[in-house]
Amino acid sequence: MPSLDTKFAVMSWLNNRLTTLHAALGYRRYLLVPLIGAIAAFVDWVVTRLAEAGMSNLIGVPSWAIGAFFATIMVGWWILEYAVKLRNQLLPKLEVLFDPESGGLTSTSFTNLETGEFVDTVKYIRISVKGVSQKTVRECVANLVKIERRLDLARTETIWDQDALPLQWSITGGLETNVHHLTNRYVDVACVPKKSGRLEILTPIPNRLAPELEKTGTFLITVVVTGDEISSDATIEIETDGTFHGVKARAI
Repeated sequence: MPSLDTKFAVMSWLNNRLTTLHAALGYRRYLLVPLIGAIAAFVDWVVTRLAEAGMSNLIGVPSWAIGAFFATIMVGWWILEYAVKLRNQLLPKLEVLFDPESGGLTSTSFTNLETGEFVDTVKYIRISVKGVSQKTVRECVANLVKIERRLDLARTETIWDQDALPLQWSITGGLETNVHHLTNRYVDVACVPKKSGRLEILTPIPNRLAPELEKTGTFLITVVVTGDEISSDATIEIETDGTFHGVKARAI
């Protein structure tokens, strides 16, 4: 005689599969009986028309069996759709964007912790990284991969596209983090201190690139965020005139 644990395991196994089937079918489960009836009625109509025309019956298969057969095919298709939906939800997915109205541009004032004396106000330019899959996207890193200078409305000049330059995550710092479902994390891309008014890219700057960034003008900065073998990118257009209040940024 099966033990109580065995019976419980069987019932749990059956319940899990019935629950999954219930979720896969959804409201469409109410259509199964009408669907079988409609197919059976159609088959009966076809058989009657064939008989009136002096043609033989359809291989002797009852109409309800044909209806059940096609209903089974429909159920299989709905289950496949449900499986694809779940798979897409579980696949790691990131949404990377720049929104100046929602955390993309933010200012922070700094004071001396020992004396309380005001030091400076800094405007940060950040991209947001949002987990849009049910699965946590692990080991996410952000890299600046390209910097361009806008020459005019139609032309740009690439001033950096060699080694990827690592960027840090806002608040927590560090180069790597996990991004959870529907959680926003931010990456610090650049900043403008109020005292200097100069645009500063928040990554170790190669010597060859430093003089280019000291100039005013419009820069296009492309950032790629990678994690769990997926990647997403965003490009920010930053216009600077060498002053704190003159900095403008928008998404491309």
